[in-house]
Amino acid sequence: MRLLRIRPITGGLEITDQLLRLAYFDGAAWQFRAVRIEPGVSEGGKIKDEFAFAAALAALRSQIPELAKKGSIMNVVVSLGAASIYNQVFNLPIITGEGFDTAMRLNLQMSSSVDAAEAYSGWEIINRNESLGRVEVLGAFADRAMVDAMTNILFSAGFVTVAVESKALAVARTLREYASGMDFEKPYLAAIIDDSGLDFIILRHGRLCFEYMSPWRDISDEKGEITLDKFKQTFTLNLHQVVNFYRQHWKKPITAIGLSGGFFVDEARAIIGETEPMPVFILEDSLGGAVPDAWTVALGSGLRAATPRSKDREITFLGEGAKELFEDSGMLDFLSFWRVAVPVVLGILVIAFAITDVFLRTTENSAATYSASVISVGSNTKREMADLVSQANAFNSTVSMIASVESSLSPRYVLIQAISDAAASSSVALTRITLQSDTTPISVSGEAQSEDAILAFKSAIENTPNFSSIDLPLNGIQGSGSSYSFSMTFSENGSAANGK
Repeated sequence: MRLLRIRPITGGLEITDQLLRLAYFDGAAWQFRAVRIEPGVSEGGKIKDEFAFAAALAALRSQIPELAKKGSIMNVVVSLGAASIYNQVFNLPIITGEGFDTAMRLNLQMSSSVDAAEAYSGWEIINRNESLGRVEVLGAFADRAMVDAMTNILFSAGFVTVAVESKALAVARTLREYASGMDFEKPYLAAIIDDSGLDFIILRHGRLCFEYMSPWRDISDEKGEITLDKFKQTFTLNLHQVVNFYRQHWKKPITAIGLSGGFFVDEARAIIGETEPMPVFILEDSLGGAVPDAWTVALGSGLRAATPRSKDREITFLGEGAKELFEDSGMLDFLSFWRVAVPVVLGILVIAFAITDVFLRTTENSAATYSASVISVGSNTKREMADLVSQANAFNSTVSMIASVESSLSPRYVLIQAISDAAASSSVALTRITLQSDTTPISVSGEAQSEDAILAFKSAIENTPNFSSIDLPLNGIQGSGSSYSFSMTFSENGSAANGK
């Protein structure tokens, strides 16, 4: 969607009096960019030198490759320090309908230290207790003029503000997303020592409940220096104040204190051990290296920026002018999308038509080739069928011829078999059998070992019903040592000739 410019990239922008920190997701990994602000450009979140602040934003923009193209924009969630935003927790009964919104607005008006026309306010439910019928609501206030001036400068630099939140909200979000070893059903206290000052944050159910900050300008001496004794004094006082505030509002004891900072951390740990003994851990350690040092706030706002606006229900300070700028940029994004989408869609359609044309032409050629092959195969098949019919006719003619020959043959094999059986039973070896016709006597010649064998053969022929008129002349028997030859004639009966 980003390639088609349907939506711009988003990021979290932390603004302090000393630095601009930006965290954004480029589609593969979180990217972090920072620019230092010259002293005096911003004080307590208020822009004193708009030109220098815009120059710092331009320097930050130059570090982002995705914004290299002229006219490109980035949607950002801006986080401001506690010196710019005031937070307060309310306990209200559970009321359904519009009554709850009315009660919340009244509480915000009563709690605001400035006129409602001079401040932006917001609220969110941080805990709901159904058994007691009460809800805890976090309300927050920010200077209207300060927010409007900042969002206008951001827009002119190519950054569209989609939400403005407190630094503490961003820290809580980062911890909910990345912290390990923290049970968010239990309360925690976070003490952050950074370039803005000392910031104490109370977290319950993973949500911001209270924030108290002491900026460095209130701690430093006339020369702008911060002594160790002054730091210890301020840290001890603030710690007592925040812990006492917590104990006045909630009964469950604080589970642990998370420390974050690049300096005075050891001193802060020692102070906690002496004044409010409780477990202490380093916030960066709980993040497991997933978040670089000092980027907890910018990353938390970046996580919110990546959330669809329709699902964002957290506190924001955004005037109607900034909302209109966001909506106008959204309309520009929409028009830019169609400016790109229409040619892309038309190009895709042209390519699709070209591919379809090539496919249809290929299919047509293939069909023509197939049809030709079918016709060729059909003609070859006809010739093969004609050859097979011719071969079948020739085979049938041969079979008919064989059948005709077989039908014309006299079953003489019956007579020959009878003569052979008689010779075998008489131990006579036949040398010739002559069968000329049905009317001509059968002539038989053979050899035997004795005259008795010849006479036995004659007797066997006589006993065969197929033969009659047996004639064995005496001169037909010739002796030669132990072997005798003979010749004999006899006639066949009519039944034998019919093969019966």
